[in-house]
Amino acid sequence: MSPHIFDCKVWQSKEDYLATLTGVFCIVAVPNCFQVNRLISEISAQYRHSDPGDPDDLLDEKYTDNDGKFVVDGTTRELTDIDPILYVYHDCEDGIRPCQKRISLTIPKKFIHHGSSKVWFNLGHLNLEMIYPGEDRSCNH
Repeated sequence: MSPHIFDCKVWQSKEDYLATLTGVFCIVAVPNCFQVNRLISEISAQYRHSDPGDPDDLLDEKYTDNDGKFVVDGTTRELTDIDPILYVYHDCEDGIRPCQKRISLTIPKKFIHHGSSKVWFNLGHLNLEMIYPGEDRSCNH
């Protein structure tokens, strides 16, 4: 929503935007991803809203459970539509390199709602042994 300036005041209203994500992180390709060869309970899933010109707003952060599962959900109040991104930080297949691998996943707009979540975005299973497009490293998160 862009402001309209007339001979009086500029009025803008902020709206609540919400999206809920669920998924499972895998280390090895096995059915249901429950049998893995290393701990997957220390993987950080950060759900952020990207603001051009501003630091990203943290909407939610969770660590995976012992099965690699996670649910993040966040609400923000903004003047314009949000651009949510899920950042995944991990050390899988990383050896002793400093910092952590970071995967950035843009959430489709159709899963962003005003008010309460109507549909969850199921990320499915991600095999963290793979290298994802745009994957980089982060020491500060």
